[in-house]
Amino acid sequence: LVEKYIHGLFPIWGIRFISIVDNADTANKGNKKSRQINGLVNEWYLEDMSENIRSVLTNRRVNGFHIGAFALYGYKKDPDQKGHLIIDEEAAAVVRRIFHSTLAGEGVASIAKALRAEKVPIPSEHWKRIGAPVRSDYTDPYAWSATTIGYILKRPEYMGRKVLGKTVCENYKTKSNRKTAPEEQYHFEGAIPAIVDEETWQTVQKIRETKHRAPKRQSVPNRLTGLLYCADCGAKLTHRHSLVQGKWIE
Repeated sequence: LVEKYIHGLFPIWGIRFISIVDNADTANKGNKKSRQINGLVNEWYLEDMSENIRSVLTNRRVNGFHIGAFALYGYKKDPDQKGHLIIDEEAAAVVRRIFHSTLAGEGVASIAKALRAEKVPIPSEHWKRIGAPVRSDYTDPYAWSATTIGYILKRPEYMGRKVLGKTVCENYKTKSNRKTAPEEQYHFEGAIPAIVDEETWQTVQKIRETKHRAPKRQSVPNRLTGLLYCADCGAKLTHRHSLVQGKWIE
């Protein structure tokens, strides 16, 4: 890309490029080869550095260390051991409540509504209050959503199973990432303290799997669509199917 601009487009645009550090000057045709060599060396250096960083991170993943900038909601970084997570009891109590409410038959929207009504801080607000680095572009510190609840319910870390390497950087230049296949990931049982037991977590996953939206009907839409609203929050009611003992119930 650098070659494209310095030796290709800049001359066409009439731009003179000068670099004090590399002693480069496009007006001096004599140092074109040295500029190209320096560019190639710099490219090698960046590539080697990227590989070294990736190797270090891979090694930390293999050994089960936490390498993210943030701890998962419900946990916090151990101040005495780098790469280790400990339970954040205040947040963990909310996580347990979410799981137990799901076991009791509550849906994610209902759980989010209850947390909003009780003014329980959302994860970002909780991190902000305990002094953890976090984005602060949200407007409502209690704006729990069904999406957030669903995200918490599916995380295996809450039963003590750490999963690392779920994404990988394919190119250090473009910073493009891709999701990895399960066989490329690193799984560690008991790597972090569990907030809920495995039976609770597995049961919640089965409950979640049985909840599906009603299949779309292109030609015959539900006759009540757009007519029914929740008496409490005013949101539109949706038509769902649930699998109960092998039978679909509306």
